[in-house]
Amino acid sequence: MTGVERVLVGVSGSIGVVSVCQYLLEMKVRLGAEVKVVTSAAAERMVPAETLALFCDEVIASDSPAARRAAHVVLPQWASVFTVLPASANVLADAARGAAPSPLTAAILAAEPGIVFFPNMNPRMWDNPAVRRNVATLREDGHVVVDPVAGPGFEVATGEVTPGATMPPPALAVELLREVTRTRRAGPGPG
Repeated sequence: MTGVERVLVGVSGSIGVVSVCQYLLEMKVRLGAEVKVVTSAAAERMVPAETLALFCDEVIASDSPAARRAAHVVLPQWASVFTVLPASANVLADAARGAAPSPLTAAILAAEPGIVFFPNMNPRMWDNPAVRRNVATLREDGHVVVDPVAGPGFEVATGEVTPGATMPPPALAVELLREVTRTRRAGPGPG
């Protein structure tokens, strides 16, 4: 057993959402985990919930009946690990200030510290002082924010290929989730 039996994936409206199905598949195959997804409305405009549902066990779309019920409270308690992948600058800001304007951000607010955020955005946005403050706040609050990797990224606004601030490849992201879960279960060392 991998130690990661249940993964809750928050999917936000970063352009990285177009590759999220690869990550979901990697979680199912490498972890053998049950995977549930909660989406933001912005993510659903880029990748429909019906498409995501092909690669996970359940999708809680932003306007679904489950989202209107207390799914945002139940889902974080259900999960062995909660990750936000991709994490847009907007979701990072909402999470850092404790705002819950959507089912995704409400789930973040209802979760225990230890959410694993995988930011994906334009490198200028990633380097912006406001984004850096939000990341620092999330880390201070006990969450894990995985620094984006440099690599070719597609700049939606200009149509250019840029150095990018992207999520790590799916296999590496899954290994990071496994390590976070293992570390959490081991608890604090002797001290």
